[in-house]
Amino acid sequence: MFHKRKSEVSCVTAGGLLLLLIAIKSQMLVTEDYTGRTISVYQAAPLCAYVLLAGLICTVIMWSGKIKYQKASEILAVLTLCIMPVISFFMFEMVAGNFFTILHNKVGLVLLNLMIWYLLYAVVFALTNRVRFTVIFLNSFTYLFAVANAFVVQFREQPIMLMDLKSFKTAASVAGEYEYILTVNMVLMGLLMLLCNLWILNMEFRFLNWKYRITYGVFTCVCIYCSIQGDVCRKSV
Repeated sequence: MFHKRKSEVSCVTAGGLLLLLIAIKSQMLVTEDYTGRTISVYQAAPLCAYVLLAGLICTVIMWSGKIKYQKASEILAVLTLCIMPVISFFMFEMVAGNFFTILHNKVGLVLLNLMIWYLLYAVVFALTNRVRFTVIFLNSFTYLFAVANAFVVQFREQPIMLMDLKSFKTAASVAGEYEYILTVNMVLMGLLMLLCNLWILNMEFRFLNWKYRITYGVFTCVCIYCSIQGDVCRKSV
């Protein structure tokens, strides 16, 4: 019965993803400045990426269930936590449309961003002691913030800044006057976020011994302090 229900959920998800693909297919049409491979009249890269992510999402739904061996669940959870900062960085920059530019021209900036993402995940895990919550919360927050930031850049050509929090009510009151169009990258990264969240649902890791948790917390604080000091020294040079 449970396996049948998972099959039904997977089929419904596949149908929804197919409808979403139909809705955004016009954005995958080959343009004059496109130089990559094509499939009929569509750009091959985003179309293949969409199909791959959709297939993986349906597969994870079918596979989802409690992992038999607790040790395997913990190892997979830790590995996922180690990989997720890289994926979050990738999602954010892809939604912003800056990933390949930064990757090709600013390797140092890539390393700095990755360090910040790893510290962010480390801090949240230190506070919650839950890998599943850390991954799902930060993964979802990263995507939603990236989409919001992309729309703000589109409307006023400037990213979201701290001072925008003071004028949040004003921004919310005029938000309905703009037209919001999801880009292909927004959709693809949304699917990647969903895939990662579904993947981590049945895995968990936490420090059962409070000594290990305190040691990890102290290590995280030391890393943050070293990062701040390094940034101060870099700016003073």
